[in-house]
Amino acid sequence: MSTRSNIVVKDSDSEHTIYHHCDGYLDGVGKELKEFIDTQYKPYTRTADEFCKQMEYWDSSYKYDDSGIHGDVEYIYYVDIFTNTVEVSVEGIHYNKTPDGRYDENWEVISSYSDVFDV
Repeated sequence: MSTRSNIVVKDSDSEHTIYHHCDGYLDGVGKELKEFIDTQYKPYTRTADEFCKQMEYWDSSYKYDDSGIHGDVEYIYYVDIFTNTVEVSVEGIHYNKTPDGRYDENWEVISSYSDVFDV
């Protein structure tokens, strides 16, 4: 089963979404996102739209898809682009069993991996 993820990229004027079908974990998409930011991103030269287009061009397994957050993702990476910095945060889905035996989805910020995104 694939671990799907979205990357939501925001600038001061807009928000755009990238979808990745597999390896959504921090060791997969997380590390690749950091590599992209470290090697490809140039402050002052990219809007959120340009960031998404460049990431898809850099690796075609990333799909620039502005249809919003997919219903089947397990990780969401948020990238905020400011004038000369990038901030990244990550949310992961956790399932909690309810007293009646069902499972509820809960999204939680993953803070223990913040060092991966020290950009």
